[in-house]
Amino acid sequence: MHEIVEAGAEPGLLAYREGKPVGWVSVAPRPQYGRIIRSGRIGPAPEEAADERIWSVVCFWIPRNERGKGVANELLRGAVDRARQRGATTLEAYPVDTTGGRQPSANLFTGTLSMFKRAGFREVDRPRGAQLVMRLEL
Repeated sequence: MHEIVEAGAEPGLLAYREGKPVGWVSVAPRPQYGRIIRSGRIGPAPEEAADERIWSVVCFWIPRNERGKGVANELLRGAVDRARQRGATTLEAYPVDTTGGRQPSANLFTGTLSMFKRAGFREVDRPRGAQLVMRLEL
């Protein structure tokens, strides 16, 4: 079990095991992520762009020696809890579909389709290639 805590001023959460950081997830209201808002591929419809009730999970960082130990899953659970506690109605994510074959680990920083499906997210768009837009209603 990992301890999940807020990452200070950063929009995210940190995972600790035995006092050592073992992962991070970026989660905040979607309007805080200008790149998502401006994205022609995964960005929201103009009428949704400023909605602070829609939060986004945009990035995970797990050290190589901690991968495969459930850290990302626990961080995702923490992100869902944090968004819900802060009044979000929807949590959006942009994972990669790995069912077509192995992906380089550098492409997996947004998480995987299977991880988000296990957490109850549903696919709402597949704009290009392996990247998806998924949502969880809170």
